[in-house]
Amino acid sequence: METELTLDEIVSFEKTYSFSRSIEGEGEYRHIHYGDIHTKLPSIIENSEILPEITEEDNFKVIQKGDILVADASEDYKDLGKAVCYMGNDEKVIAGLHTHLLRCNKEMVNPEYLINLFQTNRYKKFVWRMGTGVSVLGLSKNNLGKYEIFLPTLEEQKKKANFFNILNKKIQLQQQKIDLLQEQKKGFLQKMFPKAGEKQPQVRFAGFTDDWEQRKFGEIITERREKTKIENEDTLLSSAIDGMYLNSELFSHFRGKSNIGYLKIRKNDMILSAQNLHLGNCNINQRFEHGIISPAYKVYSLVNVDAAFMHAWIKKDSTKQFFENATTEGASVCRKNIEWGTLYSQKIYIPIYSEQQKIGELFNVLDRRIQLQQQKLELLQKQKKDSCKRCLFKFLAKGFGDGTKEKIRLLFWSWCRIRIWFTFGWKVRIRYL
Repeated sequence: METELTLDEIVSFEKTYSFSRSIEGEGEYRHIHYGDIHTKLPSIIENSEILPEITEEDNFKVIQKGDILVADASEDYKDLGKAVCYMGNDEKVIAGLHTHLLRCNKEMVNPEYLINLFQTNRYKKFVWRMGTGVSVLGLSKNNLGKYEIFLPTLEEQKKKANFFNILNKKIQLQQQKIDLLQEQKKGFLQKMFPKAGEKQPQVRFAGFTDDWEQRKFGEIITERREKTKIENEDTLLSSAIDGMYLNSELFSHFRGKSNIGYLKIRKNDMILSAQNLHLGNCNINQRFEHGIISPAYKVYSLVNVDAAFMHAWIKKDSTKQFFENATTEGASVCRKNIEWGTLYSQKIYIPIYSEQQKIGELFNVLDRRIQLQQQKLELLQKQKKDSCKRCLFKFLAKGFGDGTKEKIRLLFWSWCRIRIWFTFGWKVRIRYL
């Protein structure tokens, strides 16, 4: 039998500390900083050594095994309210800056079960409603404590917690595989391209010994401005910092009134953002055979250079600085003006074409491996998300009592009616509901 309770009925809020990053260093204690909850900590912390030490010493009130920490501040809703559960044995860990420390009543709730409820869409929507602020968002104890939770028996909580723990560990191991592959790729990018001031890379394929040739950036690209003449002439694409996408993958709708006059692109074209090139928004289109893109971008054909080689060069960390050197301050931090003459005159080192091909193929293989592991990770994450939904559906179903399926069906269709009414207006006829 599930019981519906608010969060403040099953946890107590304990002491936290507001130490900044400046006190991190060798010391006796460690802290959990909200920034680490946002970016790198797993949902269940079993090893305290992944936490930063602090130089401060005092008679601190420390975190206990099974405590949950919630990030109470963020610049966006994505990380606001993000939570971790501490399951380590180190007794010298404190709750750091911008965190709420929740201590569970273990006669009512299993912490390893509860932490998974903080990862559901239902909880995220609650945070969106309860978050306050403009430039920096906050989540107060009072608002967090209002979150309603359905609790099964402790025995059932334990079983579900064990199931989610197995899934979480699989997800964590899969993420580690991806991280290792990305580090491997980063290492190859550093070693297979010449360092600043040098003409040869540190690592080369057998049979290649010649110096790389220095060429102007403008000599290896030719701008193309083939524009569409009719509406929806081809598939609408978009270029982001991390690659090429269908416009629909990034945005829920087309944001312009018309796509007449959009630029035509082909496979292996270089797509360059005229607005945020300094952030690394430049890609070689290796994903799509053809498409169209906003005229806010520039489209180039490559001249006597291998597309996969150029794709690898573009994604090097140092290439961002190459682009940055050709920009000046613009309307905002995120938008800078490009000095086109400076960009085209800057020089890069390029090997002979056959060596370019070998380097490009190596990085294509690495990218395919990373993509394959990423797909496996997404499947695991989907499995966990679906499992959380099934748990929530069960709670809702029991809450309706008899006639559950019929009542949920009626609730669902009522919700659909409301969404359609507000989306399309009173003129829409709902004929099939």
